[in-house]
Amino acid sequence: GMRISEFCGLTLKDIDFENELISVNHNLLYRKIDGKCRFLITTPKTASSIRFIPMCPEVLAELAGLIAILDTLYDTPSPTIDGYTDFIFRNRYGDLLNPHSLNRAIERIIRDYNAEELKLAEEDQRPPLLLPHFSVHSLRHTFCTRMILGGIDLKTVQIIMGHADAETTMRVYANVTKAQAQNEMMRMEGKMKLK
Repeated sequence: GMRISEFCGLTLKDIDFENELISVNHNLLYRKIDGKCRFLITTPKTASSIRFIPMCPEVLAELAGLIAILDTLYDTPSPTIDGYTDFIFRNRYGDLLNPHSLNRAIERIIRDYNAEELKLAEEDQRPPLLLPHFSVHSLRHTFCTRMILGGIDLKTVQIIMGHADAETTMRVYANVTKAQAQNEMMRMEGKMKLK
């Protein structure tokens, strides 16, 4: 549920395995400054974006496993950007992940999948099941939606997501509850008999 720049900027110091928390306290951006593109660290979007996110057991295990093998994955030490080092997520060459490159990777996956699906659908003479356009930020919305559907109260969702106000969370919540209400009414169809 993190913003992509928060995720790409995670360092070893941001992971508290003892208390099972991720500290979100900075962003890693890739911007053109003085005519040259470079990485930089910035403060989060708003004061509420600075937060601790509890880790579920699966995330805890995955992060522990990745961190345990970081030294064997890369020949070079983690880059240092504006005093921050020991970045967890890097590309196959050991360089920092550019937040934009993750969206481009998703675009390539969608493009390649849809091209293959169009061919298969034509061969099978059926309508294609195409992936819609989505971005890394769409996954953040999905996470928020899943928390709401999972019964997590709105204030907790707001804090975990780092939303400055409940209005942002409510926009996602309103869409979820509308769809949920429609699904529940469909489920009830036939169970209520009117005389």
